[in-house]
Amino acid sequence: MRAFAAVAVLCLAVLAAGCWDSREPNDMVYAMAVGFDIDDDGQYVAAIQFANPAANQASGGSSRSSSSGQYPFWTYSAKGHTPAEAVAALRPYVPREITLTHAEVLLVSERLARHGIGPILDFIARSWQARLLIAGGVVDGDLMELLRAQSPADPIPALSIRRLLDRVKESEIAPSAPDLLTAVSSVLRVGGDLILPVLKVHGRQSGESGGLSAALEPPAQAPFAHSGAAAFRSDKMVGFIDSKEARGAGFVLNKAGSATIHVDSPVGGLLSIRVVGAAAKLVPSFEDGRVSFLVKVSASGYIEGETAFGASTADVSDKEFANHVRARLAQAIREDIEAAFDKSLECGSDFLQLGNAVHRMLPRVWKSEVGDRWYDILQEVTLDIQVETELAQPGLLRQKPLKSGGA
Repeated sequence: MRAFAAVAVLCLAVLAAGCWDSREPNDMVYAMAVGFDIDDDGQYVAAIQFANPAANQASGGSSRSSSSGQYPFWTYSAKGHTPAEAVAALRPYVPREITLTHAEVLLVSERLARHGIGPILDFIARSWQARLLIAGGVVDGDLMELLRAQSPADPIPALSIRRLLDRVKESEIAPSAPDLLTAVSSVLRVGGDLILPVLKVHGRQSGESGGLSAALEPPAQAPFAHSGAAAFRSDKMVGFIDSKEARGAGFVLNKAGSATIHVDSPVGGLLSIRVVGAAAKLVPSFEDGRVSFLVKVSASGYIEGETAFGASTADVSDKEFANHVRARLAQAIREDIEAAFDKSLECGSDFLQLGNAVHRMLPRVWKSEVGDRWYDILQEVTLDIQVETELAQPGLLRQKPLKSGGA
């Protein structure tokens, strides 16, 4: 009994000892964003955005520190023959120990993405510091300009970027930023390819100096924006995907979220429909040496607005009207999926995970018939797209705010 009590007291003493590795927080500097590029000589360029603790202390923890004369962040870059060497090359310039434990986003330039992101994923995945929930994306534009761009919404660009990528995941039917674990598994997954969201960098507007005074002025436009996605084959980017194609991919991949789609109204003008729920089922089949897929999508939404002010109001209780709108919404979703499939064939990338569906559901066919030459077979694949739609309600209006002629 005494031995048990002694062990219990010893365990409590160990738990009360503090940090397990005795690393003082004041001796570390926290990376908020990690970016990688590659130069003309084939060397990796690591760009890391750090939070500025001095600015945060001077501002008393407020969201802005312009009044203190200090930026809330700074960004350094260095080169190396490997990603790890490039990050290590930053250490002589930083007086504290660099830690990636708080990194929110992992960004790669378009040039590096086309060269191959395998070494980047390998380095980050091996690091015990990087969190598996770190979000990833491809930068269309200057990587350093993105990491130095201040957003009115957040004091540190990394926070704005992460919020933007999270919003895509929550509120759009489109490929969202995968976490590190998902990205690595996507590259290694049999019969499927990685797809990453794209951040497009908007250059500084004329008259913007980028200095401290510029941070006090409202920007003419957002310094960056989410813009479609990037398709990969293995670890190499093979093309950009526009918003329509990305939405189609989102439907097939069962990405949660919502989307606004416009269709022709049966009474004239256009209807904006907010799709708030969608689910898809992918069923592969193999017959006479050919692979085909049944893509079954169910979607529901509601009317957000219409442009035909001179016509009768949208009334989903009218069965004929509702059937017309549902059919046109189904056709719009079908066209989105077809656009995504056409882009997949054009790029030679199976970002719709069609091969993975064959691998999972028809394992014998994959192993003996199609696995070794899937990308050749993909070009001959056919899709049967079936879409069922439902209109929930027309919004709060039961009649138009204006009658015909503006009376």
